[in-house]
Amino acid sequence: MCAADLILPLHQLPDPLPIPMIERPFDAVLTPPGSKSLTNRALLLAALARGTSTLRNALTEADDARVMVRALGQLGAHIEPHPSQPTTLSIRGVGGKWKLKADRESGSGTLLNLHNAGTATRFLAAAALLAPRGGSITIDGDDRMRQRPIGELVDALTAVGGRVEFLGALGCPPIPIPPNHRYCCRSHRHQTRPRGAGRRSNARQSPKYDRVRCHLIQPVHLGDDDGRAFPVG
Repeated sequence: MCAADLILPLHQLPDPLPIPMIERPFDAVLTPPGSKSLTNRALLLAALARGTSTLRNALTEADDARVMVRALGQLGAHIEPHPSQPTTLSIRGVGGKWKLKADRESGSGTLLNLHNAGTATRFLAAAALLAPRGGSITIDGDDRMRQRPIGELVDALTAVGGRVEFLGALGCPPIPIPPNHRYCCRSHRHQTRPRGAGRRSNARQSPKYDRVRCHLIQPVHLGDDDGRAFPVG
């Protein structure tokens, strides 16, 4: 086998796979694909921000990223790919407060079908507390997602004032999340600390994303020249 054979499709590669040794120094430039996890984090932060953000080298072909883009569009963010650079995205944010539209099937609230995307499910469950008054966001997914436990995350959301219930299996999606008025935009020019924000999390017991689960919903109220405020994570 030569080095060129390593680019064959996976099902055409032998098992075990011999790796040829490099016999001389080499000079190469490699461009790895973007990170699914970092792409979804950046998408959510840009969607919550004011104005327009540009995200470069995003892993736009990942199913998790596609799910996140679609969900953020349902929440009011406007996301467009660059016409000649598909890994570059332009995101116009909502200024810290989602803009919901009633779901056609249920007639009320917004249903986010996040398939089996774990990062999108956990991040958007926390960010759902930023829905406007009278709105509600339901986090759901496919059959596999409905088996994945998110009880630790729900405990954290409850600790900072969220009201979350399980519609299916205990500890798993789907979960409807009504807005928490503590996180609605208000005119404060200083940082505020919501009740329960000082709770500690045992990193050895919590899933990896739940260790930072509440960072997205700790509001910092930033007043602009008009006295308005926008909560940011």
